[in-house]
Amino acid sequence: MHEYISRKRLASIFLLSAIALCQSAVVYTTVVADPLDPADASAYIERGISKHALGDYKGAIDDYTRAIELDPNDAFAYYLRGVSKGELGDYKGAIDDYTKAIALDPNDAAAYSNRGVSKGKLGDYQGAIDDFNEAIALDPNNAAAYNNRGISKKNLGDY
Repeated sequence: MHEYISRKRLASIFLLSAIALCQSAVVYTTVVADPLDPADASAYIERGISKHALGDYKGAIDDYTRAIELDPNDAFAYYLRGVSKGELGDYKGAIDDYTKAIALDPNDAAAYSNRGVSKGKLGDYQGAIDDFNEAIALDPNNAAAYNNRGISKKNLGDY
């Protein structure tokens, strides 16, 4: 079975380069050294992004969860938590978070695309195809969605 393109390869904030990783380390170190405003959801999101970039997916999930507690209508926080859950292999949890992100922001092509990847990882190839179709409709230049849709079709025997 072919592998889906990693979420890190999708056009999202997780396209990491050595420079971005170094910047994340600096931001993470700064945020850890300076206490967070406990009422600032965006501070938890920023720290979560840094933790994710450094491979601390559990820590990132904790920060995104706190951001969601502070602002339950922040689609981006659900999306990011879904990405981190996917990195840990919690595809069902990732799907739940992407679904919530989509409910809050139905025009988020990346959320559909990533949910499709998670569905594919669980063997729900038709559900994955449906999500990739929606991602493509929202962003016709999303090459990863086309590729991943093709992989899902192959896995269904649709040549």
